Amino acid sequence: MMAAMRVLFVFAAFLAQPSSSANLRKPQGQLKVLVMHSYGKDCGLTQPISLAAARAKNPGAGMSPSSIEPFVKVLKDGFYEVACVADYMFTHGDKFGDHSDEYLVGDVSNVSIVHYAAHVAAEDKEEMTHEVCFSFCRTIPDMNFFGINNGNQCYCMTYYQPMADDNSMCDMPCDGNPGAMCGGKSKSSVFGMHACDNTASELGTTEGKMSELDSEMMSLEAMTSQAASDMQTMAADWQTLLGNAGDSGAADLMQTAKEFAGKLDQASSAAKKVDATVGSLKASAASLQDADLTSSAAMADAEQVLQDMEEATTQGAAAMQELESLHAQASPNITGQLNASQQYYPIMYFVDKEYDSVPSTCTGTAAATPMVGSFESCAAACNADIHDCVGFSYFPGTGDLVDTGLCFTMSKVQAVLYWTGCDDEVSSGNVKCVVKFAKFEGDSLKPDPSGKCSVCLEEASAADRCFA
Repeated sequence: MMAAMRVLFVFAAFLAQPSSSANLRKPQGQLKVLVMHSYGKDCGLTQPISLAAARAKNPGAGMSPSSIEPFVKVLKDGFYEVACVADYMFTHGDKFGDHSDEYLVGDVSNVSIVHYAAHVAAEDKEEMTHEVCFSFCRTIPDMNFFGINNGNQCYCMTYYQPMADDNSMCDMPCDGNPGAMCGGKSKSSVFGMHACDNTASELGTTEGKMSELDSEMMSLEAMTSQAASDMQTMAADWQTLLGNAGDSGAADLMQTAKEFAGKLDQASSAAKKVDATVGSLKASAASLQDADLTSSAAMADAEQVLQDMEEATTQGAAAMQELESLHAQASPNITGQLNASQQYYPIMYFVDKEYDSVPSTCTGTAAATPMVGSFESCAAACNADIHDCVGFSYFPGTGDLVDTGLCFTMSKVQAVLYWTGCDDEVSSGNVKCVVKFAKFEGDSLKPDPSGKCSVCLEEASAADRCFA
């Protein structure tokens, strides 16, 4: 007998609280995908679970009503809809309910369906939903399916058996959830239940995936945090120097860098918060390794930890995506470019060549966020932004940050301030505004009072002092 594979979207239930029987009635659920082995060629030969098989596996299921204690032990951890049928078991498999006079399966399988209404006290009954019925039937031994008839009649069964009936549908809204259907006047919505036989392995698998993502996330967090720290330090130092020297435009650039560094810090903090949650959940998962998951309380704990780990993994993925985006902006890693900086000339080369070797700062329309990197990496980043970036203002690192710097890429340069009072030592510090030679070859960027020059600067000012 060959089996085909079919995908089922399965509602996996998770309990909100671990020990209260009342909470066993209110599982929190989420959709999962399961693969079902489907023997399609056997359709029409017999019901989904044969009477003989049910009799062999579940003799006497539901046949001792006085011994049934619902909401004590969790036996199933998920459910999925399988059919809308006129269920033979609802009428002829009811040994103790309203259809007891029509009971016919005693000699065949010696089982009975179990009704929610017969075993839940009036004051504890809830308006019927799929979840309410599942939360009851998942705790009844030897039950593999549950059905809901006429909007509110919940029952559990070892098997279901379709029988001939009219062509009506399961179109009766659930009493507790009008947006879902709970059978019909003569039909039952039938659901299969998934046994609690893989929760332990799911704990290990989910914990492994969560931990792997957390490790990658925290590696990226470390790089992002470092970029934020370097950017904040350099921006603060340069803002003080430039502000004291009267370069308000460049000082404002440093303020944008400090603000972006704050955004990087926020992303790092969010990742650290997820990491702390992951650490706690790993400890919880470890404590459940040897737990008896047939215990209702232990199963509830395991389900809650599973749900929390999946949520933490989702949060980690979101945090990692944010870190990747921000770190790529703050410290771009552009490969495949050799000597990109040689394509950039000091902007004063296109204004007044006499001053093309003195330090210069410029302002204009930003092409991207502030960046941390070497002069070479900033040139490569500007090249990569082929449609927007025409140049950038670069500031070397301060203090111990000798191998990096700050750069501000621009899509249009509007003003330049060149510092004629700096000595050679400061001039060699590479504080300069540069533009791509290929963009302006043959052009003059010297301000044009007529306003007819589209590429010219609006302002070019000399400062007979220095910022150091």
